[in-house]
Amino acid sequence: MLPALVLLACTLASSGCAVVGPHGCTSAGCTSVVSVDTSTVQTLYAGADVTLCVRDRCQTQPQTDGVMGAGVRLGPDNAGPDDAFSTDEPLPVHLTIERAGEVLLDVSTTASLVEYQPNGERCEPTCWVAAFDLTADGLRAADPIPER
Repeated sequence: MLPALVLLACTLASSGCAVVGPHGCTSAGCTSVVSVDTSTVQTLYAGADVTLCVRDRCQTQPQTDGVMGAGVRLGPDNAGPDDAFSTDEPLPVHLTIERAGEVLLDVSTTASLVEYQPNGERCEPTCWVAAFDLTADGLRAADPIPER
């Protein structure tokens, strides 16, 4: 019976299904990131370019159907931020929105990173995340942890 269970576990692992490890861990991945969701003001900024900077690392994302926001990766997948980003102190965040060369919005704030372990406590990987919603009043901190 034991060889059959081992074969079943190997088959599930190779098929992409999550195999629960000794601590109840699954195999979900994550990315350390600071993100901004612009969906609540999408009509104001449709067709514009959103540039999000965390320290001096920037990402520009055109706002098109289905794309409503921007994110800056802080390190490689399934890892914490690289040496340029501290998890112990707030990080400077700068957001600009431009359309046809005209600056529509230019705001700054700080982001405090939150530890995120998608597979549960004591399970790898560990990433660090922060999220904002862009509203008519500016940037508002949001819950950065995805729903499971």
